[in-house]
Amino acid sequence: MISQSDDQVVVLGGSGIVARYIQGVLSKSGHSVTVVGRKRPEMMEGFDWVATTEFIQGKWALPNGCVIISLWNIGRLTQHLDILRNASQVIALSSTSALVKADSKELADRNLAKKLISGEEQLIEFSEIENIPTTILRPTVIYDGVNDNSICDIAALIKRTGFFVVAGRGSGKRQPIHAEDVCEMICRCIGHEKTYNTSFNIVGGSTITYREM
Repeated sequence: MISQSDDQVVVLGGSGIVARYIQGVLSKSGHSVTVVGRKRPEMMEGFDWVATTEFIQGKWALPNGCVIISLWNIGRLTQHLDILRNASQVIALSSTSALVKADSKELADRNLAKKLISGEEQLIEFSEIENIPTTILRPTVIYDGVNDNSICDIAALIKRTGFFVVAGRGSGKRQPIHAEDVCEMICRCIGHEKTYNTSFNIVGGSTITYREM
C-alpha cells in the first residue's frame, strides 16, 4: 500500500519512460510533488516543475525534509550528491546490469557494471555520512509497450521490415518489468522504514527468452 502523506516529493528526471507514469501513481498518495526535468511535461493538479539546469545550478532550493526519487542514471545522480543534503529520504534507480553483466565476456558490459556498482557505492557512502535513509532499486528491462526504447523499437522495426535479426539462438533470459510497476515499487518505498538502506532487484512476473520477447 502506498503511504498517504503531505510530504514534499522531488522527482529527478521528468522525461523518461518511468516518469510518464510517476505522476499517476503519486497522485493517489496525496504528496506534494515537484518534477525536475529538461522539458515541462503536462502536469496534474498539485504538481510543479523545475528545469534541470536551475536545479543543478542551485537556483531552486531543495525543500528541507523532502523525499528524493531519482530516475536519473545513478552515475549522473552521484555527480550532484551535495544538492541532496536536505533530503529526508532518497530512492534511486540503478539496474540489474550491475550484477548480471559484471562477469560478462563483453568488455562494454563489464564496464557498464563497474559504473553502476561505483554509482551505488558512492550513493551509499554519501547517505551513511549524511544519515539519509536510502533505497536503491535495480529494475530489469523496463517497458510499457508505448514509449520504451527496447521492446517498442523492436516492434516498430518488425512492423516496418517484416523481420528482425537475432544473433545466435536468442536464448538469453529476460524478466521485463512494466514502467507502471516500477513506479508502484518506488512509491511503496516512501516512508517505509523496512526499505531504508537496502537494495532490491525488481523484475517482471514472467521469465522469457530474448527470442520470445
